[in-house]
Order: sequence, then C-alpha cells, then structure tokens
Amino acid sequence: MRSILVLATVCGAALAAATGGLAGQPVTQPLNPPPPPWQTCKAVGDGTICEGTNVESDGPYDTGIVCANGANAFDIFDSGTDDYSVWKKFDTDGNLVRRVFHDHYTFGQFSNPLIGAVVPYTQTDTQRRDGVPRRQARLLAAFRRRRRVRPRPALRRPQRLR
Repeated sequence: MRSILVLATVCGAALAAATGGLAGQPVTQPLNPPPPPWQTCKAVGDGTICEGTNVESDGPYDTGIVCANGANAFDIFDSGTDDYSVWKKFDTDGNLVRRVFHDHYTFGQFSNPLIGAVVPYTQTDTQRRDGVPRRQARLLAAFRRRRRVRPRPALRRPQRLR
C-alpha cells in the first residue's frame, strides 16, 4: 500500500511539472517587431507566442469613392468600430514568422454627410501572413484575406408577395 502512495505522489509531481511547462514561460529575449502592450506573450518550445484583443474606432473618413457625377456627385465616408484579436508566432531568434488577425466590425456605416444618409454594415475579416520579416512592413509569402460585408437586416429589401 505504501508503494502505491509513493508512486501516486511521484506521478502527481511529474504531472504538475509537465503541465507547468505547457503553460509557457516568460519571454526573456527581444521580439522583432516588439508586440504592443495589450498583447500577452509566452515562450514555447520553438519560439514565442503573443496574443491579445483590442477595440478601435475610426472615422468618418473619405473613402475616395465618388457616387454620381456633375453637380450631384458626392464622396462616400466610412466609420466603424473594429473589435479584433491578433495571434503572433516568433521563432527562437525572436523574429516574427506568422501573424493571424481576426477583425469583426461590430459597427460600421457608409455615409453621405451632405444629406445625412447612412448605410450601416457589419464586417468580418481574417488575415494570415507568413514569412520571415526584415522589417514589420515587409512580410513574405502567403497572404490570405476573407472579407464579408453584410448590410444590417433592417436595411434588406423586403420581398414581394406574389
């Protein structure tokens, strides 16, 4: 009976040590590029992982899209609130090798400020960028983007009854 108790204690201690290692260790090296303060980073076996969420609002700003022509022409303005999350993977040298962004615009609207007309929308984007950076602005290889822009249900055209 005593040998079973000793074996259970040893196994429990080994399991606790192993799961503590899986949780990730503090990052001790500089990361390139350095993550913003709202991201949490942890060291893993083959580098570092940083992740976090943030909310940003912007606009209204001129999109550069002009509707109509002549005296009736007007610029379309855009404004929105982006609730996004970011996941980053750094190699053992501290260089960024992958970024994944998930954007969800919980509020968005295109507008004509001249007459106060608005078209609300929601939007979801996912971006994945792979590569070994030389600078943050220069990431190599695969860049995939998926975008869905949907008018809010209240603005959908009602179907006619036949």
